[in-house]
Amino acid sequence: MKKLSILLFIFAFKFSHCFSQDSTLVLEGTIGKSPIIMQLTGFPDDYYVTYFYKKYKKDIILYGTRKGTNKLILAPHDSTEIITINKNGKSWGGTWSSKGKSLPVALTPLNIASIQHPYAASPAIQKLKSENPYEYARTSEVKITQGKQETIGSYKVQWYADTTSGVRIFKLLNGANPQVMAKVNTGLEANFWDNVTSSYNCSEFEYKITISLLANNILSYHTFTSFYCGGANANHSDEGITIDLKTGNQLKLEDILSFGKDPELGKKMIEVLSLLYPSQMVKPKSENDYCDYTNERLWNIPGWWLTTKGLYVFCHFPHFANSCEGPEWAIIPYTTVTKYLSINCPIHLPQ
Repeated sequence: MKKLSILLFIFAFKFSHCFSQDSTLVLEGTIGKSPIIMQLTGFPDDYYVTYFYKKYKKDIILYGTRKGTNKLILAPHDSTEIITINKNGKSWGGTWSSKGKSLPVALTPLNIASIQHPYAASPAIQKLKSENPYEYARTSEVKITQGKQETIGSYKVQWYADTTSGVRIFKLLNGANPQVMAKVNTGLEANFWDNVTSSYNCSEFEYKITISLLANNILSYHTFTSFYCGGANANHSDEGITIDLKTGNQLKLEDILSFGKDPELGKKMIEVLSLLYPSQMVKPKSENDYCDYTNERLWNIPGWWLTTKGLYVFCHFPHFANSCEGPEWAIIPYTTVTKYLSINCPIHLPQ
């Protein structure tokens, strides 16, 4: 940690004087008449730049080169857009050019105190204000709409969505004491804002959230995220979250199953799934069939969530075998789960 601090100090010391030795500078202003926010992160001569139009909120990525002390030329790798700006005191001015069209650029350091953020009371937004002014400014432009109220057994949840990205989240309305409910909803809200900001960082972003179980003082939900933020391929991720509504604590698989940890967990998972699903838990005969659910290594750190039918589990495959992930059959019924129940399991599972 001390070595890292020294390296960061050297980085800051060497950084261009025009950035006052800060590695990141956030600016606000206009291109033509369109309001933008711009963030520059750089080294003495080269800069990584993102900016967004407030109307659209989507990142545009540029790469900058310093010319002299106070001049920067910013351009992407894949288009003809060029921004040339010069520093004059605390302000920056210049031109944006593309396909023969030019517009004036005027920028000043972001005045974060002037932002009237509609979600300023949110702990997640307060964290952005102190740690990431660029995203704080962007999220102030987000419009959240209230969706339907859903009843699941004796529980009620309210759905919300960002109107631009489509990212959704729900809020628990009852079923726990006020302190626990506030804890759960704060966590859900933080997850929401993480995904909202991510959606504007990437050129392609899809996010789905599904409640798989809400009963017996248990909230279990899972998310699917597909995204492309540059590189050779798009990526995706599945995640399950299970919360004890008596405490608001997120549960680990070991809180429920007494399967042990890696590598015993993988062995036991294959053993149980092989008894339940013998036809699926067979090593593929073809070398071109990558869906080998008997590969113990894949089950050492499984994903999971709870459903009305039982404990759903899945393993993560290499990128080239993504289609093997998420088999619908991989549910361990609660009658089987109870046979391997952890002695300290804090929840009462459905029957």
